[in-house]
Amino acid sequence: GGGGGGVAMMRDAAEEAEEAAELEGFEFEPATAMDEAEEAAEEERRRAVMASFEDEEDDDASVSMFGSEFNVKHTTAFAIDRKERLAELKEDMEFPDEVATPDEMPARFRFAKYQGLQSFRTSPWNVYQNLPPEYARVHRFRHMKKTRKNAILHQKMKPISPGSYVTLRITGITASEFAACYDPTKLFVVSTLLRHEQRMSVLHFLVKRTSEYTEPIKSKDRMLLCCGFRRFYSNPVYSEYAPKCNKQKYERFLHRERASIASIYGPVTFPPAPLLVLHDVGGVSLVATGTLVSVDPNRPIIKRIVLTGTPCKIRKKKAVARDMFYDPADIKYFKSIELWTKQGRAGHIVDSIGTHGHMKCRFNQHIQANDTLMMSLYKRVFPVWGATTFVNGPLHPSMS
Repeated sequence: GGGGGGVAMMRDAAEEAEEAAELEGFEFEPATAMDEAEEAAEEERRRAVMASFEDEEDDDASVSMFGSEFNVKHTTAFAIDRKERLAELKEDMEFPDEVATPDEMPARFRFAKYQGLQSFRTSPWNVYQNLPPEYARVHRFRHMKKTRKNAILHQKMKPISPGSYVTLRITGITASEFAACYDPTKLFVVSTLLRHEQRMSVLHFLVKRTSEYTEPIKSKDRMLLCCGFRRFYSNPVYSEYAPKCNKQKYERFLHRERASIASIYGPVTFPPAPLLVLHDVGGVSLVATGTLVSVDPNRPIIKRIVLTGTPCKIRKKKAVARDMFYDPADIKYFKSIELWTKQGRAGHIVDSIGTHGHMKCRFNQHIQANDTLMMSLYKRVFPVWGATTFVNGPLHPSMS
């Protein structure tokens, strides 16, 4: 009895090791004793594979730079990748949201943050799911219009009325420090804040590109925003303008032919407020104009990707597809998500065939040989936290 139990325990340990190796995306080898150096090397290899497939939109390593160092580096990078941006913009317009399934790692790991939706417009989305830590520091208003009305009413009840002369007493700074930063030949602007305008939240602007600026602008590109009396650098995330939908579809680029929503983390400002979007690479250029439409951290920005496949065997409404996945476990993982085709057919995955990613599919109409199978996946994206840098002084030396 004891010997049988020991054999069973050894068999279970071997099966667990095999499953762990499969989940890590590496070929299985017999369980052997690994020292700490080998384990560290294995973990570093797994992280390198995962990092190589991260979305380029999620790369925020350089968004916190500002000042002259940022301008020099950003100007050089912007000039180098201009051709790449134009190629990506053309590809995004011809094949929107289409991505290739990687064969170096399982798709269930690469797209683990994505989920399926039956309808982008009507399907519900849990706005409190998988929130970033930064959301603990943003403020949400239950009734924005009522809050704005009360803030303005509270400001009107102040003892100082418009047009009055006042004397300002500045504390916390010495006379020498003030003299060092004050230039009597320039305007010294002092502005008050309405109630709640010192808080941080998620601001959504309706923007439209100008016809004069022709360079491609990607989401999370660093821009200079002028909203009211505030001027600050930020990295807007662009999405489609859909006023009758409770979700916004993420856009990789700010397109010229339509209006878009630009979302940022920023100080609370009550709408409506005008906005100027400037790009200060090689000089200040006006990129877009717009207005503030809402302050709402619970309005989700949803990124969509489309996986494509090819039918290789067709029999009326049934087909065998390939090139969408390369692992039977991935087919089982995404089996519940609906399929659709470029010619308007709808269907679902029935089962996998073999070990190379072929799968049986069934559709509501006959499938043509020149059709393309597609699967839509969605995940929520957020603006860049910590990228807002306020600007004092002239926008450019030529404007001083």
